Amino acid sequence: MKKVKCIVSLAAMMMGASVSAELIAADSFSTDSAYINNIRLAIAPNWTNVVGTTGFAGTQWDYSTYQIMPRSYATLTHAAVTGSPSGTGTALLRPAVSVDVRTSRPLSSVPSGSTFYMSGLVLVGSLANLNNEQSVTMGLSARLTSGPTISSGVHFGVTKDSFGNLYLAAFAGGNTYTIGDALTSDRAIQTQMIVLELDMAAGNDALKVWALEQGATDLTASASITISNVDIGELSELSYFAIQAFSSGSTPTGVKMDEFRVGTTLNDVTSAIPEPATISMLGLGALLTMLGRHKFRS
Repeated sequence: MKKVKCIVSLAAMMMGASVSAELIAADSFSTDSAYINNIRLAIAPNWTNVVGTTGFAGTQWDYSTYQIMPRSYATLTHAAVTGSPSGTGTALLRPAVSVDVRTSRPLSSVPSGSTFYMSGLVLVGSLANLNNEQSVTMGLSARLTSGPTISSGVHFGVTKDSFGNLYLAAFAGGNTYTIGDALTSDRAIQTQMIVLELDMAAGNDALKVWALEQGATDLTASASITISNVDIGELSELSYFAIQAFSSGSTPTGVKMDEFRVGTTLNDVTSAIPEPATISMLGLGALLTMLGRHKFRS
């Protein structure tokens, strides 16, 4: 009987651990007010003016290009943003030369376990802010040293296809996966939240991605996609947070990104109401915990 009690308690503790909160990293792209001008605003190597962040190894950005900037007067907000830090700034792509742009920043620790979550805000502003076959992304990858890439890691953002249709999208294993219907001009001027669940079980990486409209707080009622058997690469490669833009001949302009989160549970990255399957798992964890305690006392 003691063995049974111990097994139940162990199962409860394991289940409880799986739902405990752990925010791995967050960035609100805020800057010290002294750096808000057109000359000194760029994220550059060895700069330390970016604040409103947690979970990064130092404050430096690697191999950055000057088109990617934090701007404190362009704060994005969304009803499903959770946790701290929270926004006083936005990562923004500026008009410049016709090249791909990117910057990356090391995490203090690589995500552990087989499942973790990411989220962030995207505001396109105008359908004309991206040309055909252009993309703007943020996410996790290996260190970027020679230009943007989606061949490794996992990213999310916006993309415009060869027919001129603009979509919210996820990027993984060298592939682009669009979420829901193409953005209309009305939706392009609204801040969208993208939430991503990554399951890196051996040999069967899988993604679940949701897109929440401005003001939406329910994942069940939001556009979503599920992708199975996608090759994300090694977990150890997801050691850098990266912001990227793929030019396709001209630099994307005016796309804003904000409030990046990566954590071990859904609650770490969004306050959105989870889908029933997620709620069931949370309830099961609590039930096993109470059952273990009850049996132990008896």
